[in-house]
Amino acid sequence: MSKSDRIVKKDKKASGMDLSFIGRPHEWDPRRLYSQTGADWQYRVDFDRLRKDRLARLREQMKADDLGALVLFAGANIRYATASYQGNWKYNINIRYAVLPADGEPVLFETAGSDLQCAKIDLPWMEDRIRPAITWQWAEGAVPYMAGRMAESVMDVLKEHGADRERIGIDNLDMPALEAFQKAGLNIVNGWPAILRARTVKTRDEIELLKQASSIGDAAMWKIKYEWLKPGVRERDIEAKVHEFMLERGCEIIYDIIVASGGNTSPYRRWATDKLIRQGDLVIVDINAVGPSGYSSTSCAVSSAAVPTGRR
Repeated sequence: MSKSDRIVKKDKKASGMDLSFIGRPHEWDPRRLYSQTGADWQYRVDFDRLRKDRLARLREQMKADDLGALVLFAGANIRYATASYQGNWKYNINIRYAVLPADGEPVLFETAGSDLQCAKIDLPWMEDRIRPAITWQWAEGAVPYMAGRMAESVMDVLKEHGADRERIGIDNLDMPALEAFQKAGLNIVNGWPAILRARTVKTRDEIELLKQASSIGDAAMWKIKYEWLKPGVRERDIEAKVHEFMLERGCEIIYDIIVASGGNTSPYRRWATDKLIRQGDLVIVDINAVGPSGYSSTSCAVSSAAVPTGRR
C-alpha cells in the first residue's frame, strides 16, 4: 500500500467519510486543479521548488552523460535552467546564453542594457550570477571576433569550475559559434539528449502548470464551439477571439492559430484567412500557446458551424 493510500484510509477511518474518490495525490490527478494565483491557505505551485527540481533533473542527466557543463542557447533551455524569461522575441536568436557547470550554479549571460538590469531585478535567486552577453549576431565584419569573445566568456565560467577540459554539452550552434568554441579548444558534444531526458519527466509543479495550460486550451475550444462559431464570422474572427481569451487567462505567448473552414480544410490550409464561415462548413481549429510560467498547451478540434445546412 502506498503512502497516499494509507493517508486516505486513515482519514476515512477518522472521519467516517469515504475519501476513496481522491485516490492519489493532487498533482497526479488530471481533474484536480489549483488556481493560478497564490494563497496562504493552500500549497499550490511552489516556484522555488520548481526551479530547484528542474536543476536537479538537469544535473542528474548531465552526470549520466559525463558532462562537465551545459552551454545553453535555446530560450526554453535557458529558462529551464535559470527561470529567466524576457519575451518570445529573443528566445532563439542566439543573443543570450547560460552555462550550467555540473558542480555549480547556472550563470546567465543576458543582453546588455535594460534587459540585463531587468534580469538582476527579476531573478534574485541568480544573485551575482548574471553577466552581460557577448552578441555576435549581426556584427557584420566583426562576427568572428565577437563570437570569439562570447566563447571566452563561456570559458571563464568553465575555468572557474575546473570544467574547461571536460565534455561540454551544447544545444544550439551556428557556424561562427562552432568555430569559436573549436578555436578555444572545447570538447563539444551534443547536449540535447541530456536536456530532453531531464525535461521529459515532469516535476510535481510542472504537472500542475501543464494542467493549468490545458484548462485554458480546453476552455478556448468550448468558447469556439458554443459561443463564437456561427455562420457569417470569418476565420480570422475566431483567431482574434482565441488570442484575446487566452492572453486574458494568463498565457504568455500565442503562436499562429490555424482556423480552416469549408474548402480551406481540403487541402488543409494551415492559417486563418478572412473567409466567411458558412452554414454546414467543416471547421478545423488548431491552437498552440505557451501557458502560465512557460508550459505549453496544444489543442485541436474539428467541428461544424453552429447552424447546419437545412436548419430553419
